[in-house]
Amino acid sequence: AGAALRHGLRLELPAPGPPARQAVQAPGLSAARGPGGEQVSIRFRLRHRTWYRYDRPVALGPHVLRLHPAPHARAAVSGFALSVAPARHVLRWMHDPQGNRVARVVFEERMDRLEVEASLVLDLSPVDPFDFLLEPWAERFPLAAPADPELERELSPCRHVAPGGPLLEAFMASVDMSPAPTVEVLAGLNRRLARDIRYVARLEPGIREPEETLARGEGSCRDTSWLLAQVLRRLGFATRFASGYL
Repeated sequence: AGAALRHGLRLELPAPGPPARQAVQAPGLSAARGPGGEQVSIRFRLRHRTWYRYDRPVALGPHVLRLHPAPHARAAVSGFALSVAPARHVLRWMHDPQGNRVARVVFEERMDRLEVEASLVLDLSPVDPFDFLLEPWAERFPLAAPADPELERELSPCRHVAPGGPLLEAFMASVDMSPAPTVEVLAGLNRRLARDIRYVARLEPGIREPEETLARGEGSCRDTSWLLAQVLRRLGFATRFASGYL
């Protein structure tokens, strides 16, 4: 059967009213101000809608929906709702191995349409992205991590290095390996990729390999993130890849 797919993303700012809860100002970041000049967070509502239209009734297999915000997100989620149509279905919530909330939907009848809508209310407060602590051995690059077999087992998935190519090898050869503060090294690599890899929106599924991203000199956020993850793993950083949308 043929199908038509559409996506919709809508951002709604609430009507003016009493200021949200007070937030702490992060150095170098601007914040919203209330009527009396007090610093406040910003609350907004996000609605994400995906709908399919089929040219005949179809039977769909179980669907897994990953639309719930991650539990460790910095933005406070004060409201979330997920709706699926047609109504004759069974929806159950579960957790994946990374602790994310995912919904599994089983459909009970054939249908000529499928609609999924997630809506959430977020409270955004200014944060300092550098408000964290490093272990003494991790304060300078290259890292000199102490032997810890248990920790190495837990981090092994974040150390897996995917096959590279000549462009990635050339990139790695150009990285300055001189001793330096770890945060400066990480920030510098991030700035370099932001400068050298042009951002493009990509609707097709999948993640490009680092070699292709470097060859094109462009990529979506997930492409550049995967490239950065592979670079950092080659430098000895255990790096977890995560993808989402704004």
